[in-house]
Amino acid sequence: MVSPALSQWLPVIVMLLAIWFGLLYNNKRLDDFKDLLRAEVGRSKAELQAEGARLKAELEAEGLRSEQRILQAIAELKAELKADIQGLDRRLQRLEAPLLRTS
Repeated sequence: MVSPALSQWLPVIVMLLAIWFGLLYNNKRLDDFKDLLRAEVGRSKAELQAEGARLKAELEAEGLRSEQRILQAIAELKAELKADIQGLDRRLQRLEAPLLRTS
């Protein structure tokens, strides 16, 4: 037979044990969730770093291509200016030739 004091406190003891087990179970589930979340954050961080590295390399490559296009345009302008200067020099020589013969 159960003593009256124990029968009075038995529901409270059972309820406290149930709460305690529930807290342990929820704590374990929270730990599992934290582990999953930590792994997902790690994967996302790695993906973002890889994407950042790819974009940086792409940007540097585009910068080099742009620099090469600028240098090519400068070289073409230089060649055009040189040809124009040579043409003007020949024209000036033709214009000066009669003056040089008469003097």
